[in-house]
Amino acid sequence: MRLSPITKKRIKKFKKIKRAYYSLIILVFIVVISGIAEVIANKKPLILYCNDAYFFPAFKVYKGTDLGFSSILEPDYKELAIQIDKKLVEGWYINPLIFWGSNESNPKVDYYPSPPSWDNWLGTDDRGRDILTRLIYGVRVSLFFAVMNYLFALIIGVIVGGLQGFIGGWVDLLGQRLVEIWYALPYFFVLILLGTLLEPGLIVLTMMSAIFSWIMLSYYVRAEALRIRQEEYVLAATALGAGRVRNLFFHIIPNSLTPVVTFTPFIMAQGVLTLSYLDFLGFGVQAPTASIGELIRQGKQNFDTAWWIVVFSVGILFLLILLLNFIGEGVRTAFDPRKVFVGSK
Repeated sequence: MRLSPITKKRIKKFKKIKRAYYSLIILVFIVVISGIAEVIANKKPLILYCNDAYFFPAFKVYKGTDLGFSSILEPDYKELAIQIDKKLVEGWYINPLIFWGSNESNPKVDYYPSPPSWDNWLGTDDRGRDILTRLIYGVRVSLFFAVMNYLFALIIGVIVGGLQGFIGGWVDLLGQRLVEIWYALPYFFVLILLGTLLEPGLIVLTMMSAIFSWIMLSYYVRAEALRIRQEEYVLAATALGAGRVRNLFFHIIPNSLTPVVTFTPFIMAQGVLTLSYLDFLGFGVQAPTASIGELIRQGKQNFDTAWWIVVFSVGILFLLILLLNFIGEGVRTAFDPRKVFVGSK
């Protein structure tokens, strides 16, 4: 796919903003790590050779009979690893870097939560679960929520704002009044109420958040649509016989997305914060799903005796928000036509 000269220029300007460019690299690294969480942190081996056969427990569920044992239950791979080490069972295995599941407690420690150690690098939570593992999986949940929330909000905001700006008249007037009424609702309290009534999963929670996240996007798309519908190429397309629907979806909306792109990192940062708020208050994703907000709540409750929980969980949340905001500043500057040169600061 060929990039237009304008797009190439914007990418070049973005790369000159070092903190935004490096923030993007770090964020991509975090996304990759959280995306392959099962490979990085898991209580099951990545590869297991047992009874003259190869198995991949981290990616597939096996019964004991599949591995040549008598039980039909899934094997305890940690116990099996001990037996292999003691030569009681013939075979070998390759474990993940962090040999803990996201909901697995450490039975070796005397009390929960336990401080950082060689077994649990960032310590354990109040149920003995490895904090580093929970953070890796929690970051994936937060980023998934942020991305899906943005996509749902983008679809709604672009359609509503595009229709208002393109049609204008009473449609625009009535639409704006309805949007203002919707915007006046205390959306966070509405989310808490819906979360209490529905006990939703991650997808439903994302859609609930998106029904409020689209409003600011619609404002910018509407403003762009009002301007673009008077452009000469739109008037020429109309004169050549293009219908209103074609003009809307082929000319108005595509050319109204520039301000939307510049706000993308900020909206995603807000999505990460929203899920953390809900999880902290207990109205977010349901247990035992790992989440950053749930760890922060544990840290608050055990701050006097388990400082590491709040330090590491707040630290990763702060890092995510900081990276997204730096990226957002860089994208906004790169798309600003008034910025003919961008320094390295």
